Amino acid sequence: MGLHTDYLGSLRIEPALSPAEVDFVKSFNHTRHCGDRAALDVALHPADNDRVGDVEAYNRVARGMPGLWCPWTCCDEGCCLYWNKQEKPYAPDQWLRYLIDTFLRPGAALAADPEARALGLTFDHVLSGMIVGERRETSELFALAVKDNVVRRRTLVPPREGVDEWGYLGEDEERVERSAYISARHERFAAAMAEDLRRAG
Repeated sequence: MGLHTDYLGSLRIEPALSPAEVDFVKSFNHTRHCGDRAALDVALHPADNDRVGDVEAYNRVARGMPGLWCPWTCCDEGCCLYWNKQEKPYAPDQWLRYLIDTFLRPGAALAADPEARALGLTFDHVLSGMIVGERRETSELFALAVKDNVVRRRTLVPPREGVDEWGYLGEDEERVERSAYISARHERFAAAMAEDLRRAG
């Protein structure tokens, strides 16, 4: 089971990322952040994420990370950040803050790290813009608004009344809804059969 959210929009990056930074952000995006992986320990190829030995470590979120997968990537020109369109993205606002506060903005957490500088990270970027997300399970519509590297989440349309975060109504309500759905299907089937008989006669 998972949560499905679709995103529309992108964030502007000024100045644009350098080619080295584009490569890093894209590699960070297709890295499984598990076990003992550190912030700069990225997979150069998606196949580098193949499970190796320790299943517990493979399924444990790396320390300090919002989740196993970062749902944000950048364009080839390095001028915008957007959703990678992978299924079931989690912790979208936390991942945006992590990327900005760790790798991108002036004074970011790794700005003084020689290894980060050697990778070509410049820590001089400002992100602004808006991305709108829609949760399929609950119909919630929300905005991730970013201005001068500050991320704010704002609800545009609240979740459907009475559902939990998974879109579940509760056992009794689900039973009533299911019964109504099945009854409606039986009625449509009976009407279709009656129409077929009428035409045949």
